[in-house]
Amino acid sequence: MKISFYLLILLLSYSCNNSTDLIEEPTEKKCFITKFNLVTIKLVGQEFFTSEYIYDSNKNLIKQLDFSIIQSGEVPGNPLPTPTYTTKLKSTTNIVYDSNNLPIKIIYEPDSYNKQKLENLLYTNGRLSSKEIILTNLNSNLSSKIKYKYYYDVKNRVISVVGEHYNILGALDLNENHAVVYDSNDNLQSVTISTATLENYKTTTILEYSNYDTFKNPFRGIQVPFEDYMYIRFSKNNYTKLTKKFIVDNSIYSQETEIFAYSYNENNYPTIAEYKCN
Repeated sequence: MKISFYLLILLLSYSCNNSTDLIEEPTEKKCFITKFNLVTIKLVGQEFFTSEYIYDSNKNLIKQLDFSIIQSGEVPGNPLPTPTYTTKLKSTTNIVYDSNNLPIKIIYEPDSYNKQKLENLLYTNGRLSSKEIILTNLNSNLSSKIKYKYYYDVKNRVISVVGEHYNILGALDLNENHAVVYDSNDNLQSVTISTATLENYKTTTILEYSNYDTFKNPFRGIQVPFEDYMYIRFSKNNYTKLTKKFIVDNSIYSQETEIFAYSYNENNYPTIAEYKCN
């Protein structure tokens, strides 16, 4: 009897151990940023997201919508005692993809001066290798161009960019170089942008990112290489300190530091944006 009893205990123990192996860990949700660029109107306590990403059924980012904040409900000559605000669509940016689901064209809406920006993107082995930005005055139909080439490290992060600016006559008039540094935690540490004209007028802009949190960066891996998020999309976490330095001919012309504080949602993303999660 005792032997049978001990065998029963062993079988139950084995069964319990095996059952724990079958328990599936909850999968981490993948979230797509939908609304961002949060603006707070302190006078009335209203908050608005002034940019929005639109995705297609394949989760390709196909549009960016940008909004202006306007005062609503006010009649000329009869202002409201407490103003209220709303948003109005300002511009739409469209993204075109190739058959490999790579964004190959970013088409911006003409601005108030009837100038339009178009970005043509080229890839090598699935990585962005070059970009041509065409700036066209639609009134005169004259265009200037900026051409960028991108270089990567072994982790497929951009570490260097070489740019050439061409005027409306097609002549080179400015050289531009970006040096990008990441820290040991796979977060962006600094971007140094140097420019030089043919007359040797030199400027340097240094962006230093620091004091990272341990939460998810909503722009990490973003599909479209917009200029605003070209490098920050390689960061794992969110910076809470940004220092900007502008140098002209080796002398500091201006310097400023911004500090950011975030709250976070249940998926460990900062609430500076809204998200759609799987």
